[in-house]
Amino acid sequence: MVKHTVSHFEWSCTDLKRTKKFLQGLFGWEFRPWKDDYWLFDLPDGPDGGLMKVDKVEAGKSPYLYFEVDEIESYLDKAMELGGGIEKEKTEIPGVGWFAHLTDPDGNTVGLLQNLPEEVSEEELADTTKGNSDEVSMEEFNEEFNEEFNEEFNEEFEE
Repeated sequence: MVKHTVSHFEWSCTDLKRTKKFLQGLFGWEFRPWKDDYWLFDLPDGPDGGLMKVDKVEAGKSPYLYFEVDEIESYLDKAMELGGGIEKEKTEIPGVGWFAHLTDPDGNTVGLLQNLPEEVSEEELADTTKGNSDEVSMEEFNEEFNEEFNEEFNEEFEE
């Protein structure tokens, strides 16, 4: 059973080396590369984290929290029923599972993470993702998220 705990968080930065050095010096965290623009790290008593390179860090958008859930779709539906919204539909993270973003009634973004089942065949995985999600790389995700946020941010303050 999923405990709805924070399962992952992302820290945005414009310079991976500089931020890695800062966080290592401050907290003693150890990092390992996952992609060219994304490094993972583990906390001693907490969730894992990701250090994500972006072109511009948006105030209030980092760190970004993800809560583990057993089935993303039901949480997106529930968020809509409770007056929230969907910012990013269920999207595959190859080899990891899926993520989505919902918003609460005040517009705060909440990340959801659904891990792959522990033992799943590639055929079963292909069946579960058909028509349900878009596969994106972390780079594509970062670019799309930043573009969407910048558009919404600019629209909000132009009014």
